[in-house]
Amino acid sequence: LLNPRMLGIALELFSAEQLHDLAELSVSLMLFEHIKVSQRDSYELSAELFSNKLRSFGQEVLERIEIKDNEDIDIFNAELNGIFEGGLQAVIDGRFFTPLPEDTTRYRIHPEGLSLALGMAILDIVNKAARNHKDLDEVMASVVEPVIALDKTSDTLFAALTIASLERQYPVASGVAILVSFAGLQNPDALLTPAFMALARRRPEIFINACEHLALRDINLPQHYWIEDALLHASRHTSSAEKILTAANNWLVWSPTLIPLWSVGVVQRDADIQAEIEKRQKEREHKIGLLSPEEKEIFRTLVLKDTDSLSALHSLAMKLFAGKALMPHINALVKWNFASNINQD
Repeated sequence: LLNPRMLGIALELFSAEQLHDLAELSVSLMLFEHIKVSQRDSYELSAELFSNKLRSFGQEVLERIEIKDNEDIDIFNAELNGIFEGGLQAVIDGRFFTPLPEDTTRYRIHPEGLSLALGMAILDIVNKAARNHKDLDEVMASVVEPVIALDKTSDTLFAALTIASLERQYPVASGVAILVSFAGLQNPDALLTPAFMALARRRPEIFINACEHLALRDINLPQHYWIEDALLHASRHTSSAEKILTAANNWLVWSPTLIPLWSVGVVQRDADIQAEIEKRQKEREHKIGLLSPEEKEIFRTLVLKDTDSLSALHSLAMKLFAGKALMPHINALVKWNFASNINQD
Protein backbone atom coordinates (compact mmCIF):
# COMPACT_ATOMS: atom_id res chain seq x y z
CA LEU A 1 0.00 0.00 0.00
CA LEU A 2 3.04 2.29 0.10
CA ASN A 3 2.84 2.17 -3.70
CA PRO A 4 0.48 5.04 -4.70
CA ARG A 5 -1.10 3.01 -7.51
CA MET A 6 -1.86 0.05 -5.23
CA LEU A 7 -3.16 2.37 -2.52
CA GLY A 8 -5.48 3.96 -5.08
CA ILE A 9 -6.90 0.55 -5.99
CA ALA A 10 -7.45 -0.30 -2.33
CA LEU A 11 -9.27 2.98 -1.67
CA GLU A 12 -11.46 2.45 -4.74
CA LEU A 13 -12.53 -0.94 -3.38
CA PHE A 14 -13.24 0.65 -0.01
CA SER A 15 -15.22 3.52 -1.57
CA ALA A 16 -17.28 1.04 -3.61
CA GLU A 17 -18.10 -0.81 -0.35
CA GLN A 18 -16.50 -4.00 -1.64
CA LEU A 19 -14.39 -3.76 1.51
CA HIS A 20 -15.82 -2.85 4.91
CA ASP A 21 -12.37 -2.44 6.42
CA LEU A 22 -8.88 -2.21 4.95
CA ALA A 23 -8.00 -5.26 7.08
CA GLU A 24 -10.06 -7.24 4.55
CA LEU A 25 -7.38 -6.67 1.92
CA SER A 26 -5.17 -9.57 0.89
CA VAL A 27 -2.18 -9.65 -1.43
CA SER A 28 -4.07 -11.95 -3.82
CA LEU A 29 -7.01 -9.54 -3.98
CA MET A 30 -4.75 -6.54 -4.57
CA LEU A 31 -2.76 -8.20 -7.34
CA PHE A 32 -5.88 -9.54 -9.06
CA GLU A 33 -7.58 -6.13 -8.91
CA HIS A 34 -4.32 -4.58 -10.17
CA ILE A 35 -4.58 -6.68 -13.33
CA LYS A 36 -8.20 -5.63 -13.95
CA VAL A 37 -7.57 -1.94 -13.25
CA SER A 38 -4.59 -1.97 -15.63
CA GLN A 39 -6.93 -2.92 -18.48
CA ARG A 40 -9.41 -0.24 -17.48
CA ASP A 41 -6.61 2.31 -17.66
CA SER A 42 -6.11 1.42 -21.33
CA TYR A 43 -2.86 -0.51 -21.33
CA GLU A 44 -2.41 -2.43 -24.55
CA LEU A 45 -2.44 -5.93 -23.09
CA SER A 46 -5.84 -7.17 -21.90
CA ALA A 47 -6.36 -8.37 -18.36
CA GLU A 48 -7.63 -11.66 -19.77
CA LEU A 49 -4.49 -12.26 -21.83
CA PHE A 50 -2.22 -11.39 -18.93
CA SER A 51 -4.20 -13.67 -16.60
CA ASN A 52 -3.86 -16.48 -19.13
CA LYS A 53 -0.10 -15.92 -19.27
CA LEU A 54 0.17 -15.84 -15.50
CA ARG A 55 -1.87 -19.04 -15.26
CA SER A 56 0.43 -20.73 -17.78
CA PHE A 57 3.39 -19.87 -15.53
CA GLY A 58 1.60 -21.50 -12.62
CA GLN A 59 0.96 -24.60 -14.73
CA GLU A 60 4.61 -24.70 -15.75
CA VAL A 61 5.74 -24.52 -12.11
CA LEU A 62 3.43 -27.45 -11.25
CA GLU A 63 4.91 -29.40 -14.16
CA ARG A 64 8.46 -28.61 -13.03
CA ILE A 65 7.67 -29.90 -9.55
CA GLU A 66 6.16 -33.04 -11.07
CA ILE A 67 9.43 -33.90 -12.82
CA LYS A 68 11.47 -32.68 -9.83
CA ASP A 69 13.04 -29.83 -11.80
CA ASN A 70 13.30 -27.54 -8.77
CA GLU A 71 16.23 -25.34 -9.81
CA ASP A 72 15.24 -21.82 -10.93
CA ILE A 73 11.63 -22.85 -10.47
CA ASP A 74 10.48 -19.22 -10.36
CA ILE A 75 12.46 -17.98 -13.40
CA PHE A 76 11.00 -17.72 -16.90
CA ASN A 77 12.32 -16.83 -20.32
CA ALA A 78 10.35 -13.75 -21.34
CA GLU A 79 11.11 -14.10 -25.04
CA LEU A 80 9.93 -17.70 -25.20
CA ASN A 81 6.68 -16.96 -23.42
CA GLY A 82 6.06 -13.68 -25.23
CA ILE A 83 4.75 -12.22 -22.02
CA PHE A 84 6.31 -8.81 -22.41
CA GLU A 85 4.73 -8.13 -25.76
CA GLY A 86 2.00 -5.50 -26.01
CA GLY A 87 2.97 -3.14 -23.22
CA LEU A 88 2.91 -5.55 -20.30
CA GLN A 89 5.71 -3.69 -18.58
CA ALA A 90 3.21 -0.96 -17.82
CA VAL A 91 0.71 -3.51 -16.54
CA ILE A 92 2.98 -5.29 -14.09
CA ASP A 93 4.54 -2.11 -12.71
CA GLY A 94 7.04 -4.19 -10.81
CA ARG A 95 4.31 -6.10 -8.97
CA PHE A 96 4.84 -9.48 -10.64
CA PHE A 97 8.26 -9.84 -12.26
CA THR A 98 11.83 -8.66 -11.81
CA PRO A 99 14.46 -9.02 -14.55
CA LEU A 100 17.55 -11.00 -13.59
CA PRO A 101 20.50 -8.60 -13.14
CA GLU A 102 22.81 -10.92 -15.04
CA ASP A 103 20.35 -11.73 -17.85
CA THR A 104 17.60 -9.25 -18.68
CA THR A 105 15.94 -11.67 -21.13
CA ARG A 106 14.80 -13.72 -18.15
CA TYR A 107 12.58 -12.72 -15.27
CA ARG A 108 11.92 -13.95 -11.75
CA ILE A 109 8.32 -13.99 -10.64
CA HIS A 110 7.72 -12.43 -7.22
CA PRO A 111 6.59 -14.84 -4.46
CA GLU A 112 3.19 -13.13 -4.26
CA GLY A 113 2.80 -13.28 -8.02
CA LEU A 114 3.75 -16.96 -7.95
CA SER A 115 1.00 -17.69 -5.40
CA LEU A 116 -1.51 -15.96 -7.67
CA ALA A 117 -0.21 -17.82 -10.74
CA LEU A 118 -0.47 -21.16 -8.93
CA GLY A 119 -3.92 -20.26 -7.67
CA MET A 120 -5.06 -19.54 -11.24
CA ALA A 121 -3.58 -22.82 -12.42
CA ILE A 122 -5.31 -24.79 -9.66
CA LEU A 123 -8.64 -23.12 -10.37
CA ASP A 124 -8.28 -24.01 -14.05
CA ILE A 125 -7.59 -27.67 -13.19
CA VAL A 126 -10.60 -27.83 -10.86
CA ASN A 127 -12.88 -26.17 -13.44
CA LYS A 128 -11.87 -28.80 -16.00
CA ALA A 129 -12.54 -31.57 -13.49
CA ALA A 130 -15.96 -30.06 -12.71
CA ARG A 131 -16.85 -29.98 -16.42
CA ASN A 132 -15.99 -33.67 -16.62
CA HIS A 133 -17.92 -34.62 -13.48
CA LYS A 134 -14.93 -35.84 -11.50
CA ASP A 135 -14.68 -36.05 -7.71
CA LEU A 136 -13.33 -32.58 -6.92
CA ASP A 137 -12.12 -33.53 -3.44
CA GLU A 138 -9.86 -36.16 -4.98
CA VAL A 139 -8.68 -33.75 -7.67
CA MET A 140 -7.79 -31.13 -5.06
CA ALA A 141 -5.86 -33.66 -3.00
CA SER A 142 -3.65 -34.50 -5.99
CA VAL A 143 -3.25 -30.86 -7.07
CA VAL A 144 -2.24 -29.56 -3.64
CA GLU A 145 0.50 -32.15 -3.16
CA PRO A 146 3.11 -30.43 -5.38
CA VAL A 147 2.29 -27.01 -3.89
CA ILE A 148 3.13 -28.35 -0.43
CA ALA A 149 6.71 -28.83 -1.64
CA LEU A 150 6.94 -25.06 -2.25
CA ASP A 151 5.65 -24.24 1.24
CA LYS A 152 3.01 -21.99 -0.36
CA THR A 153 -0.12 -24.04 0.22
CA SER A 154 -2.06 -21.52 2.31
CA ASP A 155 -1.28 -18.52 0.06
CA THR A 156 -1.92 -20.48 -3.13
CA LEU A 157 -5.27 -21.92 -2.05
CA PHE A 158 -6.35 -18.54 -0.74
CA ALA A 159 -5.45 -16.96 -4.08
CA ALA A 160 -7.53 -19.59 -5.91
CA LEU A 161 -10.44 -19.07 -3.51
CA THR A 162 -10.22 -15.30 -3.96
CA ILE A 163 -10.53 -15.55 -7.74
CA ALA A 164 -13.35 -18.10 -7.52
CA SER A 165 -15.21 -15.76 -5.15
CA LEU A 166 -14.69 -12.60 -7.19
CA GLU A 167 -15.37 -13.99 -10.66
CA ARG A 168 -18.89 -15.39 -10.94
CA GLN A 169 -18.27 -17.15 -14.24
CA TYR A 170 -16.49 -19.91 -12.34
CA PRO A 171 -18.67 -22.80 -11.07
CA VAL A 172 -19.67 -22.72 -7.41
CA ALA A 173 -18.51 -26.36 -7.18
CA SER A 174 -14.95 -25.30 -8.01
CA GLY A 175 -14.97 -22.71 -5.26
CA VAL A 176 -16.37 -25.27 -2.81
CA ALA A 177 -13.58 -27.76 -3.59
CA ILE A 178 -10.92 -25.10 -3.05
CA LEU A 179 -12.59 -23.79 0.13
CA VAL A 180 -12.83 -27.31 1.58
CA SER A 181 -9.16 -27.90 0.78
CA PHE A 182 -8.19 -24.60 2.44
CA ALA A 183 -10.23 -25.44 5.55
CA GLY A 184 -8.40 -28.76 5.69
CA LEU A 185 -5.04 -27.09 6.25
CA GLN A 186 -3.52 -27.47 9.69
CA ASN A 187 -2.19 -23.94 10.10
CA PRO A 188 -3.54 -21.36 7.62
CA ASP A 189 -2.31 -17.82 8.15
CA ALA A 190 -4.57 -16.27 10.80
CA LEU A 191 -3.91 -12.82 9.27
CA LEU A 192 -6.07 -13.93 6.33
CA THR A 193 -9.18 -14.18 8.53
CA PRO A 194 -10.72 -10.74 7.74
CA ALA A 195 -10.10 -11.19 3.99
CA PHE A 196 -11.53 -14.73 4.19
CA MET A 197 -14.73 -13.45 5.82
CA ALA A 198 -15.06 -10.76 3.17
CA LEU A 199 -15.10 -13.46 0.46
CA ALA A 200 -18.20 -14.98 2.11
CA ARG A 201 -19.98 -11.67 1.55
CA ARG A 202 -18.85 -11.51 -2.07
CA ARG A 203 -20.03 -15.02 -2.98
CA PRO A 204 -21.89 -16.69 -0.10
CA GLU A 205 -23.02 -19.59 -2.32
CA ILE A 206 -19.54 -21.11 -2.13
CA PHE A 207 -19.54 -21.08 1.67
CA ILE A 208 -23.15 -22.31 1.90
CA ASN A 209 -22.48 -25.22 -0.46
CA ALA A 210 -19.26 -26.05 1.37
CA CYS A 211 -21.19 -26.50 4.64
CA GLU A 212 -23.69 -28.76 2.87
CA HIS A 213 -20.89 -30.73 1.21
CA LEU A 214 -19.12 -31.32 4.53
CA ALA A 215 -22.33 -32.32 6.29
CA LEU A 216 -23.46 -34.80 3.62
CA ARG A 217 -20.02 -36.39 3.34
CA ASP A 218 -19.53 -36.39 7.11
CA ILE A 219 -16.20 -34.58 6.78
CA ASN A 220 -14.69 -32.86 9.81
CA LEU A 221 -11.96 -30.37 8.95
CA PRO A 222 -9.39 -28.67 11.23
CA GLN A 223 -10.60 -25.21 10.18
CA HIS A 224 -14.30 -25.95 9.71
CA TYR A 225 -15.05 -23.08 12.07
CA TRP A 226 -13.48 -20.63 9.58
CA ILE A 227 -16.32 -21.39 7.16
CA GLU A 228 -19.01 -21.14 9.84
CA ASP A 229 -17.61 -17.88 11.23
CA ALA A 230 -17.46 -16.41 7.72
CA LEU A 231 -21.14 -17.24 7.12
CA LEU A 232 -22.16 -15.82 10.49
CA HIS A 233 -20.24 -12.65 9.65
CA ALA A 234 -21.75 -12.41 6.15
CA SER A 235 -25.29 -13.01 7.47
CA ARG A 236 -25.08 -9.70 9.31
CA HIS A 237 -24.75 -7.79 6.04
CA THR A 238 -27.70 -7.02 3.80
CA SER A 239 -25.99 -7.98 0.55
CA SER A 240 -25.66 -11.66 1.48
CA ALA A 241 -28.06 -12.17 4.42
CA GLU A 242 -31.05 -13.28 2.35
CA LYS A 243 -29.17 -16.08 0.56
CA ILE A 244 -27.61 -17.34 3.77
CA LEU A 245 -30.83 -17.32 5.81
CA THR A 246 -32.71 -19.01 2.96
CA ALA A 247 -30.10 -21.77 3.00
CA ALA A 248 -30.38 -22.11 6.79
CA ASN A 249 -34.16 -22.34 6.42
CA ASN A 250 -33.74 -25.15 3.88
CA TRP A 251 -31.30 -27.05 6.11
CA LEU A 252 -33.84 -27.35 8.92
CA VAL A 253 -36.17 -29.24 6.58
CA TRP A 254 -33.43 -31.80 5.82
CA SER A 255 -33.62 -35.07 7.73
CA PRO A 256 -31.08 -37.94 7.79
CA THR A 257 -32.16 -41.36 6.54
CA LEU A 258 -29.35 -43.42 8.08
CA ILE A 259 -28.99 -44.63 11.65
CA PRO A 260 -25.91 -43.09 13.31
CA LEU A 261 -23.44 -45.72 14.43
CA TRP A 262 -22.89 -44.03 17.79
CA SER A 263 -26.54 -44.65 18.68
CA VAL A 264 -26.36 -48.45 18.43
CA GLY A 265 -24.30 -48.86 21.61
CA VAL A 266 -21.10 -50.79 22.20
CA VAL A 267 -21.04 -53.98 20.10
CA GLN A 268 -18.14 -56.17 19.07
CA ARG A 269 -18.94 -57.59 15.66
CA ASP A 270 -20.01 -56.10 12.32
CA ALA A 271 -22.96 -58.48 12.22
CA ASP A 272 -24.16 -57.20 15.60
CA ILE A 273 -23.81 -53.60 14.42
CA GLN A 274 -25.83 -54.31 11.28
CA ALA A 275 -28.51 -56.12 13.29
CA GLU A 276 -28.79 -53.18 15.68
CA ILE A 277 -29.03 -50.70 12.79
CA GLU A 278 -31.81 -52.76 11.21
CA LYS A 279 -33.62 -52.88 14.55
CA ARG A 280 -33.40 -49.10 14.92
CA GLN A 281 -34.58 -48.65 11.33
CA LYS A 282 -37.68 -50.78 12.01
CA GLU A 283 -38.37 -48.77 15.16
CA ARG A 284 -38.19 -45.58 13.12
CA GLU A 285 -40.49 -46.98 10.43
CA HIS A 286 -42.95 -48.11 13.11
CA LYS A 287 -42.92 -44.62 14.61
CA ILE A 288 -43.60 -43.11 11.18
CA GLY A 289 -46.45 -45.58 10.66
CA LEU A 290 -48.16 -44.32 13.83
CA LEU A 291 -48.18 -40.71 12.66
CA SER A 292 -51.50 -38.91 12.30
CA PRO A 293 -52.60 -37.81 8.81
CA GLU A 294 -51.46 -34.27 9.59
CA GLU A 295 -48.08 -35.49 10.80
CA LYS A 296 -47.67 -37.67 7.72
CA GLU A 297 -48.26 -34.61 5.59
CA ILE A 298 -45.47 -32.82 7.44
CA PHE A 299 -43.24 -35.87 7.03
CA ARG A 300 -43.78 -35.82 3.25
CA THR A 301 -42.43 -32.28 3.13
CA LEU A 302 -39.12 -33.23 4.76
CA VAL A 303 -36.08 -33.50 2.46
CA LEU A 304 -34.45 -36.85 3.22
CA LYS A 305 -30.67 -37.04 2.91
CA ASP A 306 -28.51 -40.18 2.85
CA THR A 307 -26.45 -39.35 5.91
CA ASP A 308 -26.60 -40.31 9.57
CA SER A 309 -26.39 -36.84 11.08
CA LEU A 310 -27.17 -33.26 10.15
CA SER A 311 -26.73 -31.87 13.65
CA ALA A 312 -23.75 -29.66 12.71
CA LEU A 313 -25.71 -28.09 9.85
CA HIS A 314 -28.81 -27.63 12.01
CA SER A 315 -26.70 -26.11 14.79
CA LEU A 316 -25.25 -23.60 12.33
CA ALA A 317 -28.77 -22.73 11.14
CA MET A 318 -29.78 -21.95 14.72
CA LYS A 319 -26.72 -19.73 15.15
CA LEU A 320 -27.62 -17.90 11.94
CA PHE A 321 -31.19 -17.31 13.19
CA ALA A 322 -30.07 -16.04 16.60
CA GLY A 323 -31.05 -12.42 17.15
CA LYS A 324 -33.13 -12.27 13.95
CA ALA A 325 -36.87 -12.35 13.30
CA LEU A 326 -37.98 -15.98 13.49
CA MET A 327 -41.46 -15.69 12.00
CA PRO A 328 -40.21 -16.13 8.39
CA HIS A 329 -38.63 -19.42 9.48
CA ILE A 330 -41.38 -20.78 11.73
CA ASN A 331 -42.43 -23.58 9.34
CA ALA A 332 -38.85 -24.80 9.03
CA LEU A 333 -38.42 -24.72 12.82
CA VAL A 334 -41.61 -26.76 13.32
CA LYS A 335 -40.46 -29.34 10.76
CA TRP A 336 -37.00 -29.54 12.34
CA ASN A 337 -38.56 -30.16 15.76
CA PHE A 338 -40.88 -32.76 14.27
CA ALA A 339 -38.04 -34.59 12.48
CA SER A 340 -35.84 -34.53 15.58
CA ASN A 341 -38.50 -36.51 17.43
CA ILE A 342 -38.48 -39.21 14.74
CA ASN A 343 -34.76 -39.54 14.21
CA GLN A 344 -32.10 -40.91 16.53
CA ASP A 345 -29.83 -38.00 15.54
